[in-house]
Amino acid sequence: MAERPDASVSMLVRQATRIASLRHDYAAVFSLQLETADASAGMRTIKDSSVAEKLRTLLGREEADRIMVEHVERYIQNRSVATTQNGVFGGSVDGVEQHLHKLKTAAGDPAAAQYMTQIDAYFYLEKLDKVGAQLLPQITAFENILNRVRQKVHDYLVDAESELLIGQTESSLFTRGESYVVERLQEVAPDSLEKYRAAEQRISEGSAEGYAQALTSCRRMIKSLADALYPPTNVPIKGTDGKERILGDDQFMNRLMQFAIDRLGKSTHVKLVEETTNSLGNRLNKLNSLASKGVHQEVTLIEAESCLMWTFFLAADFLRIEDGSSGLLSGGKVPTPQRQEM
Repeated sequence: MAERPDASVSMLVRQATRIASLRHDYAAVFSLQLETADASAGMRTIKDSSVAEKLRTLLGREEADRIMVEHVERYIQNRSVATTQNGVFGGSVDGVEQHLHKLKTAAGDPAAAQYMTQIDAYFYLEKLDKVGAQLLPQITAFENILNRVRQKVHDYLVDAESELLIGQTESSLFTRGESYVVERLQEVAPDSLEKYRAAEQRISEGSAEGYAQALTSCRRMIKSLADALYPPTNVPIKGTDGKERILGDDQFMNRLMQFAIDRLGKSTHVKLVEETTNSLGNRLNKLNSLASKGVHQEVTLIEAESCLMWTFFLAADFLRIEDGSSGLLSGGKVPTPQRQEM
């Protein structure tokens, strides 16, 4: 992407974020969104649960949190401003640009003196010298922040371009996550992996019929995963509402939810477990609703690709729950370095 000479840094950040989102590069999205967020009240006020959760789903809780902490530390270092109270400016990149504009306006423009009388120009320039001596350190500091953010965007775009030039449309981070899902499905639910590959194949056919069949494959993939993680049973199971239910073959979504409750319910964070399982349940219902569309209505490419992506992330979440590396109980919170608070 060619940089426009007149483009603001905030505009470049938003454009880079869009590219990172399209490539499912959630580490880059997280890093870039730090720049557009307002953390002036502290890093702990930043909570983009969707990005943090996707990172933890793809990489596991420990690796994802390590990466996010690294990005937060780099952000803090790049936002250093000695003239602020705590040495860090936590405003958005738009806020940096606006603050810099105010500083430059307050510092005045020496060129304006040429339109004044000699005596007026003398006193005007004398005033600017005094004001400039006070504001110049701040102006320089905020210009340095923008330069560092601009360089950060440039570095990301160079890396993304190098991957695209070798045909790697997805980010290396997403590829790592996909490798995890494929390997775990091969171990835990090989039949589910076959359904996943079948859905990919149907989408690649490029026909409305193929898209519809892809949705059906997604639904079958989730059922196969449920069969592997929580097989059908005729024994009544008591749910969180206290009622007993039979979780037979057709109740595969309820079986997945019971699997999550059994595993996550061991946590002492009762409220967070309830919120997490409710979120999983809502996502399962939405996915099932979309996947069932293929039976009755015409399906578009966007719907088929969305369904496959939703299926992928849901499968990854349940696989992370299965192997104990899930970050769902982190509640979407952004990890912060222990030594930091702005």
